[in-house]
Amino acid sequence: MKFDLRATVGRLRQLFRETSPPPSEMALRLQGVERDVILPVKGMFILLICYNFFFARWFENENLPQTDAQQGVEKFFYYIAFATSRWRSCSFWRRGFRGR
Repeated sequence: MKFDLRATVGRLRQLFRETSPPPSEMALRLQGVERDVILPVKGMFILLICYNFFFARWFENENLPQTDAQQGVEKFFYYIAFATSRWRSCSFWRRGFRGR
């Protein structure tokens, strides 16, 4: 049995050669990774931040005055609720007038 070094090295080179999939397959892979990995991690991160800001008791037994930042956050949420309700009522009226 004769050992052909060139053929063996050529096969090894082909084995270790880097191949890239077509761009359409790469796009599908990236979308899958984003949907299955990145978005759930982002969601958990946002939930963790919301829990730490709004539900965690950082100072349990102390009576602290409400800071300006806390009042600003509360006013911001009131503003968002008000703006959302105004947007919904305005879009309802516009939709109603468009139908006529």
